[in-house]
Amino acid sequence: MPFLTKYCVVCGKRLQIRLDENQNILSGGHYFGKMEVPAKDAKIIKSWKDKIGGFEYWECEECYTGDR
Repeated sequence: MPFLTKYCVVCGKRLQIRLDENQNILSGGHYFGKMEVPAKDAKIIKSWKDKIGGFEYWECEECYTGDR
């Protein structure tokens, strides 16, 4: 089965996302979609946004359930 490596946006934990043959998430984290970088007026964030155009929002199980 294919795996993706992602990181929890809340705590920074490295996630190993396991996918099925249709690219559906089986385990390893919770995906909330692509998001734009906030604070568009901040220079550092603006230059980062120009480079990546946004980011994927992932959370680990502990952050998702509030157990962290």
